[in-house]
Amino acid sequence: MECIYKDPNAPIEARVKDLLSRMTLLEKIGQMTQIERSVATPAAIKDRFI
Repeated sequence: MECIYKDPNAPIEARVKDLLSRMTLLEKIGQMTQIERSVATPAAIKDRFI
């Protein structure tokens, strides 16, 4: 499957739609999460998709 979100010439709306369709719910939640830098361990980042 072609990765439209990686194509800098594709319309931004198409890129966003493509990327979001590939992400799991947990990945989407992780991208909206704010985390204090002092607790941003590699494990926390991996487990929470941050």
